[in-house]
Amino acid sequence: MTCWINRFGTNSYAALSNYDGYLMSPPCSTFTSAHNERDGGPRPLRLPSGPERFGRKDVTPYEKVRVREGTLLSLRAQKTAEDDERHNKPWVLEQPHWREGKTSMFMLDEFQELLGHDNVKIYTLTSAVSASTAEGQADCNPCQ
Repeated sequence: MTCWINRFGTNSYAALSNYDGYLMSPPCSTFTSAHNERDGGPRPLRLPSGPERFGRKDVTPYEKVRVREGTLLSLRAQKTAEDDERHNKPWVLEQPHWREGKTSMFMLDEFQELLGHDNVKIYTLTSAVSASTAEGQADCNPCQ
């Protein structure tokens, strides 16, 4: 999905209109709150607010590529959800549980706008088995 135009052309909705609904789970590795230096984990690659939501200033070149790819794919999922919303198609977008003051793709302006729609809700699901308590919950945004 990183090469959107080669795969779908410039009109994304026309290309995707053959589907009845969408389940999206963009990669969360650069957004996850599991990145936490204080508990011995890897450092966060983004900050929860401000311009560094799109990547910290001190990321390495490799991390910068990962952050850009994560942003690109999250915004493509948001655009698909927005198109689905406009055409009354059901959609679900799954991401790690959003914690106040922590980094999340839901903190990007485009997601904040989408979350402001009356029929868009966040539902938190708890997994039965989890590798870590930090990632034991997921948030979904079902529509329709």
